[in-house]
Amino acid sequence: MKKTILLFAVLPFFSFTLKAVEPTLTVKDLSTSPLIGSTTLNYASGTRNMTQNTSFAPVGDYTVEVKAKIMSAAVKGFFLETRNSSRNGFRVSINSNGVDEYSALNFTNETPISNISSTANDADTYHTFRFAVEGTNVHIYRDGVYVTTTTIQGIYNDNLLKDNNGNFESADVSMWNFLTAGQGITNNAGEFKTGGGAMKLVNSGTTTVQSQLTIKGLLPNTTYGISFYAKYLSKSVNKGNMRYELKLGGYDGTGTFIKNSSSTNNNIVSNPTNTMDPLLATWTLNTKQFTTGAADSVALLDISGWNGNNTYVIDDMVLYETEATPTLGAAVGSNLVTNGDFATDALGWSAGGWPLGAVAWAATTDELGNPTGGQLQIKEAKWANNSGGTYSKSVTVSANKSYVLSAKTSQWKSATQYIRLVDGPIKVETSYVAAADLATYYDNTTPAITTSPVTNTLTMQFTGKAGHTGTPAVVMTLDDVVLQEYEATFPSYLNYGKAFQSEAANFDIAYINYDLTGAYAPQNTTTSLTESSAKIFVGVNHGILIIKGAKAGDKVVIYNSLGMKIHESILHGTDSQIQSNLKGMLLVKVNNTLNKVIL
Repeated sequence: MKKTILLFAVLPFFSFTLKAVEPTLTVKDLSTSPLIGSTTLNYASGTRNMTQNTSFAPVGDYTVEVKAKIMSAAVKGFFLETRNSSRNGFRVSINSNGVDEYSALNFTNETPISNISSTANDADTYHTFRFAVEGTNVHIYRDGVYVTTTTIQGIYNDNLLKDNNGNFESADVSMWNFLTAGQGITNNAGEFKTGGGAMKLVNSGTTTVQSQLTIKGLLPNTTYGISFYAKYLSKSVNKGNMRYELKLGGYDGTGTFIKNSSSTNNNIVSNPTNTMDPLLATWTLNTKQFTTGAADSVALLDISGWNGNNTYVIDDMVLYETEATPTLGAAVGSNLVTNGDFATDALGWSAGGWPLGAVAWAATTDELGNPTGGQLQIKEAKWANNSGGTYSKSVTVSANKSYVLSAKTSQWKSATQYIRLVDGPIKVETSYVAAADLATYYDNTTPAITTSPVTNTLTMQFTGKAGHTGTPAVVMTLDDVVLQEYEATFPSYLNYGKAFQSEAANFDIAYINYDLTGAYAPQNTTTSLTESSAKIFVGVNHGILIIKGAKAGDKVVIYNSLGMKIHESILHGTDSQIQSNLKGMLLVKVNNTLNKVIL
């Protein structure tokens, strides 16, 4: 049995040495003065728990080291993620199968992009994993032995519903709870927006049709955006309506969902889904941005319809966590808006780009002083409910970039107006109170928006106060519209913990540490990836000597830096702590294993 274990551990190591040449790095010990000391993490099935350390802020090469014991055979294991200010880093899972690399963090099971070390990590042994980031390379070591090298990747926010079948291409709807009959996946032509499937809800008479998705693992005090497309296939004469509701909260100790009554986002109903008007005869995008409270970790998303023989379809659902606001540098490239200064005409700006209105060019003095000058005038013939009208135009952009929109606007009526950028469910905006003279121009600039990994367009939106009836009249003017990419730096962080919901995962962490001064190789304490040398861990946490992995009855002897014996005792359990008033280097001998620590 022993030979089988050794072969299983050693063979994958030799296979990796054929693929990569061990780098020549300076050797450095990171086991002393750990950032995170001895702790045990117990995560139940159905939870997602990542701890973020924002003091991690590398400006060049760096090294991260973890010594831990995987206490369960979890396939996903202990998750580790780093990111620098350019949003580059690595995502790995340390598990019983080895070390897997991931391209995204979702709420459910994301398939790893590769297994970068297939050396098994048994559940009764501590192993030390080191990740030395040198330029674009990540050198990986296990128990002091070089394993392989991979490359850094972009660490971006991903669609968190990716694995909840949010595009409904799969027949699997197990993540949805259909509260009444008549629901499921349809793949009939004309009943899906993209791909080959959509979610279908069928209502009969006065029955309330409802589907519910439970979204776990939300972070507290965090802004998210959710969006999906909807339309009805048929409706009764008494119409009925359709809406979606997002209830924020968390679970109590018995597993019961408790809605956070203090949250203002518990009931979200967004036009135009609240009435069965003609807009829903075609695919209509519904978006909402919401912010969790301090106690929120779960959202229940209900999609419902009432009162009538109505059939609805839902498709292309996404949920994004908004990217942290970056620190902007210089502008990159030219203005992406075609003819945004309206110097001589309104070429490229059509009435079709401005719902409910019309556009025209007017020869007035340009705000930036162009020789001829001009402005874009937005006209309305009627706005029945005297509310604000939103005028939109889309611009082609790139994914994972930061953009800022600026424009000069004037209004016909005094009210709060908005200028915003929209990327699916995510938006940024600036509000201002305008004068009612169409002559006073306002300089408006939005905060930066960072596009998602799948974005190719941003939508510019300008909100004015409408309400004219009869003769068409100008309600808003635009000038000097600029959409530009900017250099951006983002918050850095180190994340660790359990990233997926599906399974229980328990980890006994001896320590987590990092060094931001460079990429360092570990002290090579073994010549192969055998298990015996890693079973006992000796370390320090806040001045207390920690011994893990020993058994009751083992003898521990401690020597000072001069070789004098200062302590001897018999251990009473697998995990022990010894308080010492001494400072400096100590030699700790457990049975015949000698360890060096610094208090």
